[in-house]
Amino acid sequence: MKKLFLLLIIIQINNLNVVVAQQDYKNDISFFEYIQQEDSQKGHINIYQSQSVENLVNKFISIHQRQRGINGYRIQIFTASGQDARQVANNKRSEFVSIYPDFDYRLIYSLYQPPFFKIRVGDYRTKEEALKFYKQVVKQFPNSYIVKAIINYPKL
Repeated sequence: MKKLFLLLIIIQINNLNVVVAQQDYKNDISFFEYIQQEDSQKGHINIYQSQSVENLVNKFISIHQRQRGINGYRIQIFTASGQDARQVANNKRSEFVSIYPDFDYRLIYSLYQPPFFKIRVGDYRTKEEALKFYKQVVKQFPNSYIVKAIINYPKL
């Protein structure tokens, strides 16, 4: 029992260190300044490079911190506006789920971009990936098409 209690305490302390470590980098210092900070437990890192490389990496980091995903593609199976557009969109979503019951429901997106209600499906990194599934979908949803979108990060 004591071993279990001790193990739980160690796990909690370890989790606390991870949370603190994740919060450290949210300061107003660059990535390179952060990793070059001296720490008696972690050692010391020196990086020698041109300023343009550092500027480019910092720009890349700042762009991707604002984005909640990556550039990719989705298949838009429905779009409409009007008084009953929301209900029709929900019906199309249900129809899609009934036709493709094995499709991950978390990858079916209902959007409202005034004045349009839209249903988009999938998270595809390339247009070719989207095209494979699109060839199946277009048979049941002839007005569907592939759109560029910010997609969720893929599972590792």
